[in-house]
Amino acid sequence: MNAKATLLLLALAVAGVIFLVRCDSARPGSGASGQISPFLFAPPGDASTRPPFERIVVNRSDGRLELRAGVGRRWQVVAPRPDRADTRIMGEFVGMLESAARVQTIPLSDGMKLADFGLEPAALRLEVSRVGSPPVTLEMGKLTPVEGRVYARLGDAREILVVPRELRDLAARPPEFFRDHRVTDVLAESVVKVTLRNPRGEIVLSREDGTWRVLEPFVARADARIVDEWIERFAGFAIRQFEEDNPADLFRYGLAVPRASLRLEVESKSGRPRDPVEWSLGDRADPRYAPNSVYLRFPERRAIFAVPLESEDLLALTGASFRARSLTALNLDFIDRIRLRATGRPELFLGRREEGWELRLPARAPAEAVEVARLVKVLNSVEILEFVQDEEIVARAFAEGPALEVAFAAFTSEPTAEGEAGQTAIATLQFSPRLGNGTRLVRHVEEKLVARVPGALVDQIPLDLLRWRPLQLVDDSAGELLEFEIVAKDASPVVVKADTRGWRAENPALRLSRGRVQTAANALMKLRAVRWLDSAPDSGLEAPRLTVKARFAKCPEAFVLRVGRQDTGGGWFGQIESLDGMVILSEPAVRALTGKLLAEPGEE
Repeated sequence: MNAKATLLLLALAVAGVIFLVRCDSARPGSGASGQISPFLFAPPGDASTRPPFERIVVNRSDGRLELRAGVGRRWQVVAPRPDRADTRIMGEFVGMLESAARVQTIPLSDGMKLADFGLEPAALRLEVSRVGSPPVTLEMGKLTPVEGRVYARLGDAREILVVPRELRDLAARPPEFFRDHRVTDVLAESVVKVTLRNPRGEIVLSREDGTWRVLEPFVARADARIVDEWIERFAGFAIRQFEEDNPADLFRYGLAVPRASLRLEVESKSGRPRDPVEWSLGDRADPRYAPNSVYLRFPERRAIFAVPLESEDLLALTGASFRARSLTALNLDFIDRIRLRATGRPELFLGRREEGWELRLPARAPAEAVEVARLVKVLNSVEILEFVQDEEIVARAFAEGPALEVAFAAFTSEPTAEGEAGQTAIATLQFSPRLGNGTRLVRHVEEKLVARVPGALVDQIPLDLLRWRPLQLVDDSAGELLEFEIVAKDASPVVVKADTRGWRAENPALRLSRGRVQTAANALMKLRAVRWLDSAPDSGLEAPRLTVKARFAKCPEAFVLRVGRQDTGGGWFGQIESLDGMVILSEPAVRALTGKLLAEPGEE
């Protein structure tokens, strides 16, 4: 090939490249770099830097739908009627717009008409705007003959696109589809006051410091679980049908004089006050259009809805529907004093002592903290059988005064409206004698209620001094363990003493098992009873299975424990010299004390 031919071919190739570059730069969507985004509504570049969508408009022959992103990216329906948008549906719609891509591109050549693709006029016009960017318009027309996709055109571009059908189908849904189908988006945890009016009267509930109380028609504790679950259930009802917006004729829906109304006052986390949420209950909906539904007017959304028939529960609610069925809701952290007065028994008065508790009446002595916690737990777990309002029944039950009074108080150095300086009443419970049906009445003085409770409840309240005795048998103040002697039945006594090198046997001829001796010493220093009891028949203590004697550095008297037989529950009867009553010891504690202290042949 000669030089002229080579130069001619090179010139033609350069001209062709220039022509292609110019054509490509003229295509819609091309940037300076000549790149074309495969996504319909996304410019080329990193997806993480794209500004979010702020406005979506759908124009079609039967009307116009406009959606806008509001505060916190919460979408709102702007047209044809203002309302909240459905969060889930808008998430799906926005996700589809972000990922919508051209499947195929068909350049418009001479002889091709937009009408052939259903784009003149277009059946549906979608306009999408991102924050700080001009809107992008996509017209959608007919279905493609193969695979059922959709012909479309971006703006006035001279090309036809083929796009997924799902985008057109979602955009073509009626405006009601995009409206929030929840009655309200209020969360139970944000509600601080509930006011309900129905044919039974007015019910007012209030939450303070996380605790719900009934304020009307009486004052009482409310069950927080019941209140919160009820709010969540009612607020979560799905709207079955959207009726008129701001109707002039409320009589048509039975809302001129509502059968019930509800008002929720909401706590704002942003600091800006939020308007209360209110709605009214009307007549049942026409079963031909909304079966098993009832009309609900919601002024916040300026509309009337048909909601499930279960919302008629509003008509049956009373204050008692929310009332707590537990007798008390005591918090041990706030209790400093406990007083128990029972007929025929000495008064018991307990108070906090540093990290523990002590008896102050009838005599000052340490008290078992576990027993205090158990008392609070027992009372908190009692479920009320019946609230009693008949004054005559109450008067008969308490004719001779309460059989037992249990009072809880908090310490205060100043006098209050509830009590003198030194205490603030938390809960005072007065129990009647056992009634003929085996139950008792209890009067909660602070909550001004009388209720029926199981009669056996009083049997679980410790009224005997012995029940309050500490379960720790060796006090922490006893000091260091100096020596101990273990005498097992039918075995020779073993006396062990502490020295600078550890433990040694009093009889130098005996070789000790260091491990078992240390285990027995640890068990002795931490010895704890399962419970105290007055006495027990056939305890086996007249011929003890085991006797333990110990001396501690700060105790002038020896500690002597005798262990008898095993009880039916697996524990062991025990008795401490110089103390009345018996104890039940656990199986592991006794096993640690009865282990062989002498070393076996060959054992160190």
